[in-house]
Amino acid sequence: MLLSRSTMAYSGVTNSDQLPIPFRCVATDLVSGESVVFSKGSLPIAMRAIMSLPGVFTPVKLDRMVLVDSGVLENTPVDAVRDMGAKVVIAVALKTPKAKPDQFKSLTDVMQQTISLLIAKTSSVHWQRRIWLSR
Repeated sequence: MLLSRSTMAYSGVTNSDQLPIPFRCVATDLVSGESVVFSKGSLPIAMRAIMSLPGVFTPVKLDRMVLVDSGVLENTPVDAVRDMGAKVVIAVALKTPKAKPDQFKSLTDVMQQTISLLIAKTSSVHWQRRIWLSR
């Protein structure tokens, strides 16, 4: 509901190229194990799908897909923007603070740290590979 209200001005837009700034977002389909790039359809549903952190938020069921955050496969899916024609892509990597042994008081705490570590590791490997390939 919050996402629908926040995007109400664009409720009639079904192609994200028609937004004031062309937009793409990427989710992971748990059924196929593939990335799903949203360029058409409901903006609130696309936004909700990409926020579905496994173990934290319920996945989004859409058609025959079960969608979660793209970080499961690739935390910084720059290919989606390159496919739009971007020559230069600027990405920001956020560093998470180091964990303390006494911070893990619940399953949610463990899941959040697990996701943070996965994101940090895949981002590091991804950008090292990109930098090496671009030289």
